[in-house]
Amino acid sequence: MAWKSWTSFLGSHWTYTQQNTDSCGPCSVMMMIRKRTNMVVSEQDAFLAYDSYGNPTEYSNPAGLTIKEYHGTIYTSADRLARTIRTLIGNAKSFDASTNHVGQLIRASLRKGEPLIGLVSWRGGGGHFVMLDAGGSWNGVYYAAACDPWDGAVRLVAIGDTGPVNYRPDYPETIKNQGAQGANVGNGYFNGWVVR
Repeated sequence: MAWKSWTSFLGSHWTYTQQNTDSCGPCSVMMMIRKRTNMVVSEQDAFLAYDSYGNPTEYSNPAGLTIKEYHGTIYTSADRLARTIRTLIGNAKSFDASTNHVGQLIRASLRKGEPLIGLVSWRGGGGHFVMLDAGGSWNGVYYAAACDPWDGAVRLVAIGDTGPVNYRPDYPETIKNQGAQGANVGNGYFNGWVVR
């Protein structure tokens, strides 16, 4: 899949659409590396790096099957994404900022010009990684731009001073270009796990 270029009131953004069911983590790593270094990493190379540097030699996918190689159909984790970034470009860590404090962390990071990857928990179960690359205020509300690998869209996420940060992939403030489809998976929230 090709990269997409977007422009919002927060600046310019690059997104990449994931090709496999559970490859949102490595694709968020790709977007973060591009934002931090302007280097483009292919999805295959991101998989290889995740496989080689972030994980053990075997994985269990959601169906309980054991596989030997990461190919985008098993869950990923924040700590393994951080190890992959550290190995490829250095200086990344993962931690749990808690649901009620993740908004403060997102704001502080984006104000310093530091992109981060956040883990969204869906209220119906499951999770999804997105990369947050810019933030700013408009009409008294602070927004972060969430680059979503599910469909390659950029979504504006309102971030308050305290409490959970909600994430709605079908929210009307989604920035869309012609042909982009919103992910129709329901409402979620940033659960506190971040990679930066």
